[in-house]
Amino acid sequence: MLVVNKDLPIRNLADLIALARKKPGQLFYGSAGVGASNHLSGELFAAQSQIKLSHVPYKGNAPAMTDVMGGQIAMMFDIVSTARNFILSDKVRALAVTSRERNPSLPDVPTMREAGLAGYEVIGWYGIYGPGGMSPALVGKLNVSIERALVDEGLRKQWLSQGYDLWTGKPEVLAQQAHRDLEMWRGVTRGIQIE
Repeated sequence: MLVVNKDLPIRNLADLIALARKKPGQLFYGSAGVGASNHLSGELFAAQSQIKLSHVPYKGNAPAMTDVMGGQIAMMFDIVSTARNFILSDKVRALAVTSRERNPSLPDVPTMREAGLAGYEVIGWYGIYGPGGMSPALVGKLNVSIERALVDEGLRKQWLSQGYDLWTGKPEVLAQQAHRDLEMWRGVTRGIQIE
C-alpha cells in the first residue's frame, strides 16, 4: 500500500501526482533497499503516472517508515500488515492499496485503480514450491492438503486481521501469477538508473 507523511497537503492519489508534477524529482520515497519490492513499486508508480520521484534506499522498511512519519521523506510503499498500525494511529496517511481489491482490514482505503491509476496492481504473495519433476499426483495431493488448511476459519481470521488476503488455486494459477510478475518487474527494472 502507498502511505504518505500525514502533514503533507496530500489527501489522495491525484494530489500526490499533481504535487510530483509541480516538483519533479523533489518528492522522496523510501524503500527497504535497492531492488526491494517497495523500491520497484515506487518505480512502477512513477512510470505509470508519468512523474519523477527520488528513491531513498534504507536498510529495511522500519527506518523508511520512521522517516515518512518524521517528514524526512514524503512516502513509501509498505505491506498492509505493518503499515496498518501506523495508519490506524494516525501517524501516516494511506492513499491506496496496490491490490486489485480493497483490503478487508482497511476497507475505507481505495485501490490504486479506484484512486485513478487504472493499470497499477502489485501484490505480494507466497507460494509453496517443490523440487522439479514432482509427480502430478503428488503435486495434486499437496495442493488439496494446502487448500484444506487455508480454509480453516481460525487461520483465515488471524491472517485477514493482519491485512493478508488468502487465496488458493491450482499450481497453474501460481505459475501464471509468477510469470505475470516476472514480466512486469522485468519491464520496470529495465528502466531503472541505479546511482
